[in-house]
Amino acid sequence: MRLIDIRSFPRLTLKEFFGGDIPTRYAILSHRWGQPQDEIMFHEMLHGHDMHSREKRWQKIQDFCKHARDDGFEFAWVDTCCINKESSSELTEALNSMFQW
Repeated sequence: MRLIDIRSFPRLTLKEFFGGDIPTRYAILSHRWGQPQDEIMFHEMLHGHDMHSREKRWQKIQDFCKHARDDGFEFAWVDTCCINKESSSELTEALNSMFQW
């Protein structure tokens, strides 16, 4: 499972966790889908991003991560950012696991 590391906000990076290493607390963004070009995707998060961009789609992620950090979370999860949808096996596993998350 990948989570967005928000401890060094506004710098955001993805961190991968396995099995029992998954944090017990993380914020989850549940939002209404826009057009694909309006969402931040996994490949854009791979190397981290400085959230100073004023683009609306980055602003949504920035606002969520700031709010989560202010509420005491260290990690966050957003499906478009944390799931590599180019990998059919990863996408299938993520969809099957969402109930547990």
